[in-house]
Amino acid sequence: KTDRTYKFFIRSPNSPWFLKRAARLHTASSFGASREPVGNVTWKELYHIAKAKSMDPQLIGVPLRVICLSLLRSAKAMGIVVSNELLPEFQKRNDTHILELEELRKAHRLKSKAMRRPGKK
Repeated sequence: KTDRTYKFFIRSPNSPWFLKRAARLHTASSFGASREPVGNVTWKELYHIAKAKSMDPQLIGVPLRVICLSLLRSAKAMGIVVSNELLPEFQKRNDTHILELEELRKAHRLKSKAMRRPGKK
């Protein structure tokens, strides 16, 4: 006999999404830490992201310190620097509104798609 029930888990977005939103980036660096940084996140923001991620079913019971270190590695791989305060070159990042990031990302995607297929009209 089946009762036709199922479990449905709502999880938080993935870590790169949180990091890009906090750093106000529409795309992250594909080169990682080997080139100059593309964004900056503070430790406080990283901690708040870790608090949000700690509610995911697979991370329940994992210490926040471990989640923060995992986020730190992800940020380094994306070319995002984590520091106590915002670095001077990234002080104006808060001028970009979060909703504009989606438009910038779509424009970047269309531009790169057009570059891949130059022969087609």
